[in-house]
Formats: sequence, structure tokens, C-alpha cells
Amino acid sequence: MERSVKCGRTCSAFMTAIREQKEEAIKIIVQYQSVHAGHEMQVGKLRLHQEDRRNLAALLKVGVPHTNIIENIQKKCSPTERLGLLTKKDLHNVSRDFEVDESILHAEDAVSVDLQVKKKCKGTPTHTQSCFDLQTPWFFCK
Repeated sequence: MERSVKCGRTCSAFMTAIREQKEEAIKIIVQYQSVHAGHEMQVGKLRLHQEDRRNLAALLKVGVPHTNIIENIQKKCSPTERLGLLTKKDLHNVSRDFEVDESILHAEDAVSVDLQVKKKCKGTPTHTQSCFDLQTPWFFCK
């Protein structure tokens, strides 16, 4: 059995589950080793919570730039929490998983085109910041 090497070392911790069904009875056998060896727990290796992923996808779908999302979260979240260590790669994965078309900057076509033109002309103008409001009620660390 291969062990995870995300931490750069081989860890002895594992869990396997075997499901056996005999007639109507279901038996689940679990084998595990809970002791980790050769590394410490690293927050950055944890997965983002599904609710956080949905919230990030919602921001990406309305066109909030990756850097704005990351900067805002870093201001609000501790680096000891997974969300506080958000990366552009995380946002890329969320975009892929939630099928976010990043060429669409707003749900309304006219606004999206206007934003794309202004983005090409140099950054995001200050008068469109309301489209990028990160002060939504759910946008905070738990």
C-alpha cells in the first residue's frame, strides 16, 4: 500500500475500508493507523471546505479578480486556517470544478462587456467596485 508523500516524506498513517455484503447484511471492516510519522500537520495541505469552495465560485462567477479575493481573505483570515492560505491554484481548481467561465465578468452581458473593455484599458476602474463587493455576509472565516 502506498502512503501519501505530499509532505515530502512517507507517512505511516492510513485508513482502508472494505465493504462486504452477504445477503441482506452489510459488514464494513476498517483498518487504520492514526499515528503520523515524519511530518507535522500542515494547514496548507488540507482541503478547502465545500461551502468555502461554493462561496469562492460565486465570487469568481461575478468576475471578482483572483488577486482581490486572495488579498481580502488574507486580511480577514488567519494563516492557521486553510482559507487564510488560499492560492491562485486553489481558485483555478474552484473555477475548473464549478465550470466558471472566467471570460464572463458579470452575469449581465452588457456589464460583462463593459468590464472587459475597461479591464483591457488598464485594471478595474473604481466606479465598478460595487460589482466586486467582498462584504457579503458569508465572506468571513469560521
